[in-house]
Amino acid sequence: MSKIIDLTGRRFGRLVVLRLADDQTKTPQDTTARWLCRCNCGNVVVRSRKLLRSGCVNSCGCLAQDTGNRLKDLTGQRFGRLTVLRRADNAKSGNARWLCRCDCGHTSIVTGTALRSGKIQSCGCLAQDIRYSRRTDLAGRRFGRLVVIEYVKDGNGDTSWLCRCDCGKETVVTAGNLINGNTRSCGCLAQDTGRANVPLMLDAALRDGTNVQVLSKKTKSKLGIRGVYEVDDKEYPYEAKLILRKEILLRKRFKTFEEAVVARKDAEEKYLAPLARKWAEEDAKKERRTKKCSH
Repeated sequence: MSKIIDLTGRRFGRLVVLRLADDQTKTPQDTTARWLCRCNCGNVVVRSRKLLRSGCVNSCGCLAQDTGNRLKDLTGQRFGRLTVLRRADNAKSGNARWLCRCDCGHTSIVTGTALRSGKIQSCGCLAQDIRYSRRTDLAGRRFGRLVVIEYVKDGNGDTSWLCRCDCGKETVVTAGNLINGNTRSCGCLAQDTGRANVPLMLDAALRDGTNVQVLSKKTKSKLGIRGVYEVDDKEYPYEAKLILRKEILLRKRFKTFEEAVVARKDAEEKYLAPLARKWAEEDAKKERRTKKCSH
């Protein structure tokens, strides 16, 4: 345990240390020794060595009261858009604060220092109005399906615009999303595009009732061969499978992996190869017709 430095008789502001206090209850934030002190006003208080030596405490509390009594009254004075209504509770730092009404109608509590220095001149609306005055006027401009009607203020301080979509709906969009092309409608554009693409996607995916995309995938099973799987069967641990147009054309188990691979390859040659040759011939004919028409 470190040796306690004796502060008896020493003065800290209005406080004179009398002796070590009987109550040495400490806090996690302040584990230093506590001292019994007498203030110039006559009050006796207990203060820690940390508070005394740091200068955070200079009295029993009367100093702040006396300072407050000498504080210049700002009631009725005007600072920018703010008019001081009355004194408010002090900040945690001890600085005097004032209740003010802004020209826009909102009230806010501001320290006297911020008012006198001009750091704060409104409830926050002044900064928004400055941003508004510097903005690019988008009224009347078209962005995709949206036509800008007028500027609107939002709670986040973003520059936003009221827009009317070609479908008749109105929506509020930030200037950034309009200019960058992120928003081009009230949402109907994505819906219409999605509905229009569905038939095209279906036509591209199906051919002769067969899912072309599935057949063209190069994905393999865990064993490295597509359509050959390992199953929970000690006698026949390998299974070869082929499904076409929702019809199971091959589903058989084998003792060895090689047998399953051969069965799968034979099924592909029997069922898939004819389809592939047919589609290749159709594509070739289509290409020849296209070239003939172009000439």
